[in-house]
Amino acid sequence: DLKRAFEHRAALMASELKAVRVSTLWLSFADYAGLLGSADLGLSLHTSSSGIDLPMKVVDMFGAGLPVCAKGFPALPELVRHGDNGLIFDTTEELAQSLGHVLGVPAPGLPPLKTAAGERKLSGWDENWDSVAWPLLEGHMQSLGVRAGSTTKSD
Repeated sequence: DLKRAFEHRAALMASELKAVRVSTLWLSFADYAGLLGSADLGLSLHTSSSGIDLPMKVVDMFGAGLPVCAKGFPALPELVRHGDNGLIFDTTEELAQSLGHVLGVPAPGLPPLKTAAGERKLSGWDENWDSVAWPLLEGHMQSLGVRAGSTTKSD
């Protein structure tokens, strides 16, 4: 069980972590939103074995207006735009620089975040369908000679 392994490892390191407290818990949606809303930044250590799934916790963090420092993997730039709404890191050194940078300690070579994470709202399903999927489907239908809107759900 990953949670138990993490808790065990954190307990072994506790004496070395003077300014860090590690707690794990299950929160209600309201408490989870309140916790995110009280944070200064979000940290995602999510990695993807397939390289194509996205960490939904980052979406939650953006919803709370948090900038995010996230471990890099192939699909992550679809969600975290380095230097815009967060910073992507690959090494422990980059993580340390990113955390300090987001919290106000300038790091050479890291861009200032261009937008607050909460400014750019993530679009919903309907908006994505209308702007991405529908134009593709409509173009395909036209190439087949089918007029968009000429079919109905009862067909």
